[in-house]
Amino acid sequence: MAQKIQKQKKSKADAFSFYEEALRLISDSKASAAQKILLKVKKNFPGETELLARVQVLLRVCESRQRKAKATALNAPEEIFQQGAFHHNEGKYQEALRYFKKAQSKSSTKLDYVRYGVAATEAIQGNGKNAIKALQEAIRLNPANKFFALNDPDFESLAKNKSFQKLTQASK
Repeated sequence: MAQKIQKQKKSKADAFSFYEEALRLISDSKASAAQKILLKVKKNFPGETELLARVQVLLRVCESRQRKAKATALNAPEEIFQQGAFHHNEGKYQEALRYFKKAQSKSSTKLDYVRYGVAATEAIQGNGKNAIKALQEAIRLNPANKFFALNDPDFESLAKNKSFQKLTQASK
């Protein structure tokens, strides 16, 4: 769309058509794309003062929506945890641990699934002591985690570990 602005004849009708496209993008929650078009309109149609006043208003709307999106992105512990789980599944374990710690810091209570995520990530990295400590906490917070740990391939490295066996014993 932005290339069309540069290639097409710079008429008032063109300017309004790009403005309308930006409005559609804003209503579709695509503020970043709308902002790009609006900036092109501002640059390529300097003589359209009435339209440029509207463009300025919409640019402020776009900026506001982008700020709001950044502020609310990954604020809830559950959302942050999901990012950690994604990185864990991608094999980016240090990144996963960073997100798990951030998720826990955003919560006023201990979250068993975050502790479980830490345990699984530590276990898959071969950090048995850290894994056991985190798993112990996860099980204390939610005893169902015993069953999950027994059936989770991330804990295979701990299968013969006495502490792991003791922790998961009641689920057998």
